[in-house]
Amino acid sequence: MQLQKLEIKELGESPLTRFLHLSSVAVIMIGPLSCVCFASASIREKELKRRLFVCEMACTDYMTGLGLDRVLEKAREAAELPDVKQVVLYQCCTDFLTNLDYESYLRKYVNRKDLRFYTYQRGSASLNYTEKKSVTERMQEDAQKDGFELLPVEKLSGKAEMQEEIRIPDFVKVCGVLKNYPVLTCLFSPGSCTGAFSAAGEKESPWLYISRLEDTELVTGCSRQFADEAAKRADLLDTDKICLVGTPVTKILYMDFRQAGELLKKAGYRVLLFETDGYGSGRDAAEAAKQRIETLLKEETE
Repeated sequence: MQLQKLEIKELGESPLTRFLHLSSVAVIMIGPLSCVCFASASIREKELKRRLFVCEMACTDYMTGLGLDRVLEKAREAAELPDVKQVVLYQCCTDFLTNLDYESYLRKYVNRKDLRFYTYQRGSASLNYTEKKSVTERMQEDAQKDGFELLPVEKLSGKAEMQEEIRIPDFVKVCGVLKNYPVLTCLFSPGSCTGAFSAAGEKESPWLYISRLEDTELVTGCSRQFADEAAKRADLLDTDKICLVGTPVTKILYMDFRQAGELLKKAGYRVLLFETDGYGSGRDAAEAAKQRIETLLKEETE
């Protein structure tokens, strides 16, 4: 997969662009590399880019709480824009699991008492999560209370130059290798990771299973459901070779991921676990995946 051949598409009417098209709103995009790299790169208009703050999180940021300070740094940058009156904290599936309270932290430490913060949880981990009022409804009500109108951007000021290098997440690289072999690839994911695939030019196929775990499964345990569905798909493809590939939630649900592999092995499948996590580009991940899968296939012929 060559970096220079990537074509980053505009997001169109995504929640991210809808928020950024409101002239008094800034967005802090929070998450691992796989959650922020392609979406942020797709925002090309200068006026929208000016109010988008990307906060790429490391796994340790979530585990230690350091992520609060990372987001605070971005919030202080947003607070320096005098026309910004509301800030949307655009969170990922890992935020749903770790539940860091960014809003309270920012209200305490950002030195602009007129600035309001709102949490928006993206990804299928939040699909069943509902509130009495949507984020935009609350933003509109608060705007009226604060004496201003929540208006769309009147005019976009042209495209910004693409300056940042787009790093492809490790699990996308690994899946890009595995698709060339007769194995079922199973991505342990709530499903929101599909955006990284489509932006990198990858497509779903019968040989690629993206689990799309629901929020209740993420919280209560999902190894059995994941393993059962993987086995069912492997049987339909008439293969006993299954590769389980990790995503950011695997760092939190590591035992579920490994247990799914053990369940499949006990059922007689030949299983390889790729403990990718989407936090880095994993330059060596693709080559390592190629070596492991070729070793597995070689053992079969000997």
